[in-house]
Amino acid sequence: MESLKESRAKENRIDLKEWLLELYDKDLSDEVLAKIIDVQLSLNLEDNKEEIFWEQRARVNWLKNRDQNTNFFHKVVVTCRNHRQITGLKGEDGRWVSKDEEMLQIALKYFENLFSASETGDDERLLRLVEKWITKSMNDELLESFTKEEIWHAVKTMAPLKAPGIDGFLVIFY
Repeated sequence: MESLKESRAKENRIDLKEWLLELYDKDLSDEVLAKIIDVQLSLNLEDNKEEIFWEQRARVNWLKNRDQNTNFFHKVVVTCRNHRQITGLKGEDGRWVSKDEEMLQIALKYFENLFSASETGDDERLLRLVEKWITKSMNDELLESFTKEEIWHAVKTMAPLKAPGIDGFLVIFY
């Protein structure tokens, strides 16, 4: 059964939504915009209140029913632990292994193979498949050294109170 407080909050939210729709239908003036903002803020506040209410209610139910040191609680914990446990692995040779040391060796070998570099072969064959977008003149321009003016312009256009580098110095320092 819904409490009196919950029903009032629901009615208030409905009233605010209806009032907001009425304001949207009016000609937009400064007064109407100010009222729309006020009503929207009130509606957001009501929504936040309801969200907090349900979060608190869920927390109370958890504390009341689930966090008790009961036989049921212990069974839930044990079941969760058993579902997350690895009991065995299948090796490359297809053999099933359940000893910790052997499972560790299989896992190490798997991840070493996964993350180690392999022979890539002929890179030129692969690079020929990539379409060239940068022309020789563009590449020459990209390879030129920066001038003092370009560096000064870059520093001057940065936000003075930001720290773009890993050193943590603000741009205004430079």
